[in-house]
Amino acid sequence: MLTAVFAMRWVRGFDNQILAALESADANIHYEAVHAAGNWELDAAWPHIVELLNDPDTPKPLLLAAIGAAGSIRPAEAGMILVDLADSKTKTSRKRPTRP
Repeated sequence: MLTAVFAMRWVRGFDNQILAALESADANIHYEAVHAAGNWELDAAWPHIVELLNDPDTPKPLLLAAIGAAGSIRPAEAGMILVDLADSKTKTSRKRPTRP
């Protein structure tokens, strides 16, 4: 399954499978699905990407993938969220404000 989700980043037409993979409990599959959603500018993935950006417990590799996906899916909205992320009080704290 991991290889399939990785390949979905490069082959068009797997939107439903990418959305399903975003819900995977497997961290590697989830990571690849976030990359695929960003690569295909999958707007239906936006709420999930925002959750990852706002969750202080998102692992750093997944957070970095979500940052890239956000900029691809909704660049204008991502800018506001990413400014909040960049303005977080400390580099070690993942707590940060969210925009409504």
